[in-house]
Amino acid sequence: MKKNLCFFTALFSFVLMTNFVSCSDDSANESPAEKITVTYDLNYDGAPAATVIQQEKNKSFTLQTFERTDYRLIGWADTSDATEIKYQSGARLTLSEDHTFYALWADADSVVTLTLNSNTASATETKYYVPKNTTYAIPANTAKRDGSVFIGWATSATATTATYSDGEAITLTADKTLYAVWVSKDNANLVTITYHSNDGTNKSYVQYILLGGSSSLSSVYHKLTPNEFTRDGYIMEGWAKTADATEAAYDDGESVSNLLFITGSLSNPQLVKNVDFYAVWLDNTKLIITYMRNYSSSDTESFVKEISVTGNKATYTIEECPFEPETKGKVFACWQKDKYPGETIEFESETVRKITYKAVWISKTGSFSEKLTYYKDGSSGEKFEQYYNWSSQNELAIKDCPWTVEGAEFVGWAKYSSDKTPSYQPNERINTFGAPSSLYALWQ
Repeated sequence: MKKNLCFFTALFSFVLMTNFVSCSDDSANESPAEKITVTYDLNYDGAPAATVIQQEKNKSFTLQTFERTDYRLIGWADTSDATEIKYQSGARLTLSEDHTFYALWADADSVVTLTLNSNTASATETKYYVPKNTTYAIPANTAKRDGSVFIGWATSATATTATYSDGEAITLTADKTLYAVWVSKDNANLVTITYHSNDGTNKSYVQYILLGGSSSLSSVYHKLTPNEFTRDGYIMEGWAKTADATEAAYDDGESVSNLLFITGSLSNPQLVKNVDFYAVWLDNTKLIITYMRNYSSSDTESFVKEISVTGNKATYTIEECPFEPETKGKVFACWQKDKYPGETIEFESETVRKITYKAVWISKTGSFSEKLTYYKDGSSGEKFEQYYNWSSQNELAIKDCPWTVEGAEFVGWAKYSSDKTPSYQPNERINTFGAPSSLYALWQ
C-alpha cells in the first residue's frame, strides 16, 4: 500500500525585503526543439494511468496539479516509496532528460489552501495544498497582462505594491489567497534583470523590479529570481555580470541592494534600466576545495585540491595547513567549519561543487588557549604540540602519529605513559572541556 504524507519538506528559505517578479521569457532559437517525456505518476492504489507530457528540453515549466477525493496533492518525489517531498506542487523546473514524478498526498483535513489569483481581466485561480503550520515557497506566476508586468503578490486585488514574491517562503496556518500585482511597463522606476543560461542554448528569462518607496537607497534589497536552468554534466554555482566569468559574483536567490541598479551618487542617482546576469557552471564530476590562509579578510593566498565526484558522492581527507603564522606567538588551530587535518570527509550533495576552508589562527598565550602535547616515548622523548581555543572550539580532533618505531606498531594514544591500552585513536573527536594536556604514543 503506497503511503500518504501528512508533512511537508520546504524546498526554499527565502526572505524578501521588497518587490520583484519572475517572468519566464525563454527564447526559441532552437529549431526544431528537442523534446523530453515528463511522466506524472499519481502513486496510489487505484490511481488513473500516469499522465505523460512532451516537454521541450532545457525549457522551464511548472509542475502540474491533480485532484483526488479526500486527499490533497502536496508535492512530488523521484521514487514511488519516497517519504519526503523533493519538488513542491507548482514548482518551476528545467529538465534535460526524461523524468517521472511520483505524487505525495495528505488527508484533506490536514492541509491549508494557498490560492493564487492571476488578477487579470479574466482572472483565474490556482490552488496549492500545504500541511498546516509549515513553510511553502510561493509558486512562480505564469499569467500575463497586456501592457503590464508582474511584480509580486498581495492579499488585496487592488494593491499597487507587492507584499510577497515568487519563490518567497511563507508559513501557512490557515487558508490564504494572494493576488498578482501588476504595474505598467512604462513605469519610470521599473528595472529589468535578464538571466542568461550561458550554456550555448541562448535561453533566458526576466525579472522586473520596482524601485522606490525608500529614502535610503542602500538599505533596500531585492531577492534574485531562483535559477530555472539546467545543463547536462554541470551544476549552477551562481550569477556573474559577464558571460566569460569563472567565479559567481552573486548566489542563486541572493538579496541584492538597490545600489546594483543605481549609478552616480546617492544624492543624484541614475537608474540602470537593464541588468544582465549570466549563469556560472561547475563540472558535476569535480569537487573544488579551496584552503585559504586567512590572515585577514582581504588575504587571498590559498591552495586548491580537486576531488572526483561520482553519483554526487566523494571522499576526501582534510589537508594539513602549509602556511606559517603571520605573527610570532600565533598558531594554526583548525580550518573554519570545524575541520581538522587528517579527518576523512564523506561528501554528498546534488548542488555543491565548491567548498572553501579558511585557516583559524589563535594566540598560543591567549586567555582561552590550551596546549595538548604528544610524546613519542615517555615525557622525555620526541614531542609535538597542538593548540586550541576552548571558548571557540567545542571539539578537538586527535592528531595522527608522525613517528615509527622499528619492530613495533602504533596502536593509539594513551593518557599516561604507563598505560597499556590506548585512550584515543587518530582523528577521534574529543570535547575541549576537560581535554588531557598530554598524550603518549602506545607501541606494540
